[in-house]
Amino acid sequence: MANLRKSMLVVSLLMMALCGVSMAAVYQVGDSAGWTSMGQVDYQDWAASKNFHVGDTLVFNYNNQFHNVKQVAHPGFESCNATSPIATYTNGSDTVALEKLGHFYFICGYPGHCQAGQKIDILVAPATSKPNHAASPSTSSASSLYSINLYAAIRGNKAVGIEICGQLASNGIVVILIARNVTTARDEKRGLRAIDTLKRSDLCLCGLLTA
Repeated sequence: MANLRKSMLVVSLLMMALCGVSMAAVYQVGDSAGWTSMGQVDYQDWAASKNFHVGDTLVFNYNNQFHNVKQVAHPGFESCNATSPIATYTNGSDTVALEKLGHFYFICGYPGHCQAGQKIDILVAPATSKPNHAASPSTSSASSLYSINLYAAIRGNKAVGIEICGQLASNGIVVILIARNVTTARDEKRGLRAIDTLKRSDLCLCGLLTA
């Protein structure tokens, strides 16, 4: 009976791994004000109040007779230089998928608009990392409050150790290590030390199960 319960628990964890990716969020840049140079929005404050993750989408709404969206590298963002953009958007209702971790820099390419504050730095962080800013209020323009959660259920053996768990965790994956009873392991003291190290580490480990 005990083995059956453990087997059912392992199956449940694997189902979590398969179903761990949920609907990502969609953010309208500037909320109801949209993408503008009229000074209605402090885009840096707007971005700082959100927690962006891989899979989220930005929507830029603007009048394309007077504005555009240029994705640029950091030097272009700092100097408001749009002469060598990574991407250019001109439809007036543009969607940009955040497909990787790191900074995404956007400015308006019309003369003087970036200098007037029509620029935004979007930081995409791992889903499990601690946010640097307060979470957005319930009135946020995000169409969904769900985020991406990835789970990995791993059965401990010689090939799976702290280093591999750390690599998975550093990519925002919640690691669930399923280990043998340390009292039956070949080296009980070494097993206990490894478990203690995992428990005291900052890795994103949600649990340690014995099997």
